[in-house]
Amino acid sequence: MVKKLEYPIDRIHQNLALRKDKVVVAYYRIPNTPITITDSDKKDSHKTKVAQVIKKLAKYKNFDISLIDFLRNK
Repeated sequence: MVKKLEYPIDRIHQNLALRKDKVVVAYYRIPNTPITITDSDKKDSHKTKVAQVIKKLAKYKNFDISLIDFLRNK
């Protein structure tokens, strides 16, 4: 038996997607932060910023973070 999957998105407007169950999902792209492997201060600063953002997002309890290979998607 083959089960057909239904596409969950009803429509898209800019960075918002309206799902068929009427849930709205927002997508954001965060710019790349180039850091050399020898720049420990910049790496530590970036790790701190990322940790702070994730901590702020945690209160919403429903979020996903995806890392996308930006070179492959150009």
